Amino acid sequence: KDLYREVDQSIKNEWCIQLSRIESGKTRAAYDHAVDSNSNSTTTPIMGQWALDHMIYSTHTLHPLSVWSTLETDKQAQKSGLPNSTWPSDHLPIGALFQLQKSPQLTSDERSMLVDRITALEQMQFQKLKNLTDTLDTQQA
Repeated sequence: KDLYREVDQSIKNEWCIQLSRIESGKTRAAYDHAVDSNSNSTTTPIMGQWALDHMIYSTHTLHPLSVWSTLETDKQAQKSGLPNSTWPSDHLPIGALFQLQKSPQLTSDERSMLVDRITALEQMQFQKLKNLTDTLDTQQA
């Protein structure tokens, strides 16, 4: 387990882009998706709540300054959910104001190392393709 965690963290640190999500709050749906629409029930379904709309951003280059409030300022949607008579969708537009962060810059040595890694990957992929092609040619012969 420790080795797995170490490798997993190493891969995340080296190969993954760090993303974050703007908290936009939950949308209150006027109908509960779990309620069977074919049932003969005359009871009013419970208003379900889901986080339907998301805004994902890179933490390396963006810093959120403010978020556009959505459902919290719509009194009818708070009362009856969405869709309703004034908003025909169960989605509301979301928005945020971001401050641009200075992009991380590679040093000359880091840039050279990156080019070397990409070159090595290209060579490895070329060799694997050649091996696969040779194997398939041999099998067809």
